[in-house]
Amino acid sequence: MDPDFTLNGQFVFRYGGTDDNDNSGVMRYVSIRHGGTVLAPNKELNGLSFAAVGRGTTIEYIEAYCAADDGFEFFGGTVNTKYLVSAFNDDDSFDTDMGYSGTNQFWFAIQAPDKRNYGMELNNQVNEQPQNTQRTPASDFKVYNMTLIGAGALDTTTPNGGEDAAVTLRPWVGPKIYNAIFTDFNGRGILLDTQNGVTATQAVTGAYAQFHNTMWWDFVTGSGNGIINNTATNLGRNTVATNYWIDPSLTIKSSTPC
Repeated sequence: MDPDFTLNGQFVFRYGGTDDNDNSGVMRYVSIRHGGTVLAPNKELNGLSFAAVGRGTTIEYIEAYCAADDGFEFFGGTVNTKYLVSAFNDDDSFDTDMGYSGTNQFWFAIQAPDKRNYGMELNNQVNEQPQNTQRTPASDFKVYNMTLIGAGALDTTTPNGGEDAAVTLRPWVGPKIYNAIFTDFNGRGILLDTQNGVTATQAVTGAYAQFHNTMWWDFVTGSGNGIINNTATNLGRNTVATNYWIDPSLTIKSSTPC
């Protein structure tokens, strides 16, 4: 990402700071509707973007509805949130980048059948950066009590830019997700991105990502031609991601394919 990129004379990609406890104010009971746009290739505005926002900020009861990109995206920072709704947005419901490390509770998402991508796209650092080793600050955020509803288990519409997987994990990302429901996705439960030479085995066996007390229900083969049993093999699509359901060392506790 080029911090010197300008748009209409403004340095639109510059942000940051050194105070994790910074207070950027209070947002409560806000519905953000029909926003989002493409600034440049792979540079979009989301329903609500957090750019290095500190944990002193209050973010509660926010809805992102029918945005032209992600519902919510976190570019680093430590901001904590409660009661976020991502509804019918064009890309991912929730997206994290650049070492985000906040604590969140009560997230809900529902996807549209025409335009959507992943339920969660979770990155340690931005995709353009080399990922052969874990870059710092490391992504280590938490989400408690979350429900994600995909575009429909039998949906056959071509998704917008990727498959309709519940969660995609990029190299070294470290989310800790507790008490979540993932349902009605026409794709994998967990999709591993093995870009830049990082193997799936490296990404998984490091146990950076953890899923505790989760429920996975109503997934299909990915072709839209029928509901299948939600076994570990089906949810992982015969990749090493299957270990998230069968290997106790990966700390996926009481997770239930239904």
